[in-house]
Amino acid sequence: MLSPTDGWIVGTQQSVYPGATTSGYQQHPVLFHYTGGQWRAVTVPQTGTPVAVITSLNFTADGKGWAAGYLSNIPASAVVQDTDILARASPLLWTFQNGAWSLYQQ
Repeated sequence: MLSPTDGWIVGTQQSVYPGATTSGYQQHPVLFHYTGGQWRAVTVPQTGTPVAVITSLNFTADGKGWAAGYLSNIPASAVVQDTDILARASPLLWTFQNGAWSLYQQ
C-alpha cells in the first residue's frame, strides 16, 4: 500500500492447476489497484508470449512504479510443468508513469 487509500496487488492467472503436466501452458499477470475505496482490475501490457509473470512491485515517492518478473516463450506443442517455466525464462520489467503501465524498453 502506498497510503491507506492507495495500493496495488498482483497475482497470476494460470491455465492449469499447479504441478500439472500439459501442453499449451499459459500464465499471465493479474493486477489490481486500490483507489476510491475499492479494488479495480488494471490492464497489464501483453508480452506476446504464453508466460508473463510479475513477481514484485515497487513505487517511488513521485508515483512512478516498477514491476519485475519474467517471461517464457514456450511453444504450445511443448509438454511442460510449471516447474519447467523458469528454465526457459527471461527477465522482464514493466514501468508505471502518468497513470499507465508499459513494458520497459532499454
